[in-house]
Amino acid sequence: MLFRSFVDQVMRPLSPVEAVVWMTLFRDCRNGTATASNRDLARRTGCSLRAVHDAMQKLRRVRLVDGVTLSHRRGEPSVYAVNQRPETCLPAIAEKPDEEKAVHEVHRIV
Repeated sequence: MLFRSFVDQVMRPLSPVEAVVWMTLFRDCRNGTATASNRDLARRTGCSLRAVHDAMQKLRRVRLVDGVTLSHRRGEPSVYAVNQRPETCLPAIAEKPDEEKAVHEVHRIV
């Protein structure tokens, strides 16, 4: 049910990297949490480390995942709580951060 909800309602506004990172965390989820490092997620998803880092920032910002224990050591895994009701994140996903809004406003003026 959770995966269907994610695919049917939440996945479309996400980038492909954000979606595949969330699906990988969902696959690893045990009792609502998943343990993974960005390096491991990059290796498993075929994405760059930078792309995974950016995707994780957005997934945390829109509350699809929450950092329970964030490791700041290189290669150390972090523990993430995976949102069990991803459809509740739709308003946050649809909203663009202020810097994205500003860029679009400048392009509209020009």
